[in-house]
Amino acid sequence: MNDPQLHQRKTRPWIIAIIAFVTVIAASLLGFRVFNTKANAEAKDRQQSAQSNTPQFTDSQSEDLQSGDTPSPVPTQAEITKPSPPNGLYEGGLVGAQVTAVWFVDLWEYAFNTGDTDDLMTLCQDEDFCDHFVEDMRNYHENRIVTTPLELNIQPDGNRAFACHLRTSGISGLCMQLSMSQKSARFYATGPTNDTHEYTTVRAIESSEAQDESYFTIRILLTEQDDHSFIMRNIEWIDPEHT
Repeated sequence: MNDPQLHQRKTRPWIIAIIAFVTVIAASLLGFRVFNTKANAEAKDRQQSAQSNTPQFTDSQSEDLQSGDTPSPVPTQAEITKPSPPNGLYEGGLVGAQVTAVWFVDLWEYAFNTGDTDDLMTLCQDEDFCDHFVEDMRNYHENRIVTTPLELNIQPDGNRAFACHLRTSGISGLCMQLSMSQKSARFYATGPTNDTHEYTTVRAIESSEAQDESYFTIRILLTEQDDHSFIMRNIEWIDPEHT
């Protein structure tokens, strides 16, 4: 059953429910498909999929002023509130994993909007995504300010949990699959930017007045620690039409 308190979030419902374990594709002793971003054969395909679904940003670049033009006012940087750790992070089991998955989304959104990835990295242990995301945010936030923040919203339907493990490492845990919507962020360049950097965890889109909204699904593998907290060991982007 859903926890009413977690549904009261303005931008993201907190999905806390006892969900039956379901199989995806039999590929292990547990009967669940392995989700391994470190597998070289699959990494390229997943990266291409991630680039089409991961958080988006737009740049509002100032144009060269013509003689006699009045300079446009510099946009105001958006105020971003740092999220607070939720109750249940150390509860363990299915409920703890679900709370942790939503907490990961909170930290991911905050890191994307501010460039502050410290708290996210205490939870995120998947080098293929986490380290690249930190590098992307460091490069993108250099000489840029966010004027309209990214908005992530976990959808009330299409979320589930099931046991899974990484085939190459044998790490077992709970996979949380979350259906999400996102409204793209808007940035303003305050100086020279590193446009030559190849971003792998975000993609740029053409600047527009309105925030674009899109929908996608992520699958997060969480492993439980001795203190009953969870850390993220793997993330995969999923085409919503094939879930």
